[in-house]
Amino acid sequence: MSPVIDCWRTYMGHLNSVPGDRLLEPMEHAVFNDRRADHLARLLHQMARHLGFSMGELDLRRGGYAPSGWLWRENQETAFKEAVIACLSGRVALRVCPEPPEVPPNPPNQP
Repeated sequence: MSPVIDCWRTYMGHLNSVPGDRLLEPMEHAVFNDRRADHLARLLHQMARHLGFSMGELDLRRGGYAPSGWLWRENQETAFKEAVIACLSGRVALRVCPEPPEVPPNPPNQP
């Protein structure tokens, strides 16, 4: 079998190795992401070799770029989702503060 397919299968196997019944703890998540990045770098390296490019795994592992806004947006979305899940699962109460109803302004005097 081709080295590209072997690396792809390893990468996909790793992506599908996350337990489906719980969220990863922060340390588990960091380890998972490091391994994911390693597997992806190997896959990209094999693809580059197959296509005739000379790129090392380290270049691929460390040479990527993502705008900081992507990370900020992802963190915001994650925080929002976690807050909604915590509220809907009953772990956190939703605070409700009643306010008096708004009184419509007086209509202008009409003749």
